[in-house]
Amino acid sequence: MLIRNVALVLFCAISSGLAQGQQPAPTPSVVYALRNPDSIKQHKTNPHIVREMVNRLVMAVTGEPDVAKAWGSLVSPGERVGIKISAAGGELFTTHHDIVNAIVDGLAAAGHPRSSIIVWDRSLGGIKEAGYRPSVDGYQVKAIAPHDGYDAKAMLSAPLAGKLVWGDFEYVGDTGKMPLFADTDATSNVSHFSKIISSDVDKVINVPVMSISETNGIAGCIYNMTIPNIDNWRRFAQGSRFGAGSLAEIYANPLIAKRWCSI
Repeated sequence: MLIRNVALVLFCAISSGLAQGQQPAPTPSVVYALRNPDSIKQHKTNPHIVREMVNRLVMAVTGEPDVAKAWGSLVSPGERVGIKISAAGGELFTTHHDIVNAIVDGLAAAGHPRSSIIVWDRSLGGIKEAGYRPSVDGYQVKAIAPHDGYDAKAMLSAPLAGKLVWGDFEYVGDTGKMPLFADTDATSNVSHFSKIISSDVDKVINVPVMSISETNGIAGCIYNMTIPNIDNWRRFAQGSRFGAGSLAEIYANPLIAKRWCSI
């Protein structure tokens, strides 16, 4: 999330092509930060200043002279682009609409049609209050549909089993009813990735909101790409013993690890 006192940092996953077992030489991390006290006044963002900040930082990170070339160096022509937001927090705790618009404008300048870009979260409860207007913004805004929004073939297994609830891909309720939990104590050690992450996008720009989860720790970049993108996720949020380590394992799955850019 970009606010007046916080840096915007851009990371991109790149395939190293190294043989199994080889480790790349460690390289120092470079953080680019830009601060402008006028970017937010009385909890309202200034869209022109925010766009300038996003553009300047992306150009600095990529070393390109203009916005189109900067985004073009991160997302190749023909790649289907998704922007993963956090949308559950209403007006003040949903990914800033102006940041997403600035990113989409940059991608459009690089040749990616606005209408082809998918902006999504598990649910979209906070987007209206945060200023999102899909019919005006021009890009797709999607939630992950319960059950049908998960990919039967994109599975993640772990020794820890979780109790299935309505919305999970493997959940089976009583015919004609829609209880929250299955009528039997149905559990599974399998989660399914959303179809958006498994098959609808080739590159993901991750724009989280920094928050805290009692069971998963800091709910930032890694959290935003993992827990909201799978079903049967509650098994990974049962206490500190499982939380932080499980996120790293989910994040390492190729469906996520080879797709992301994070802001």
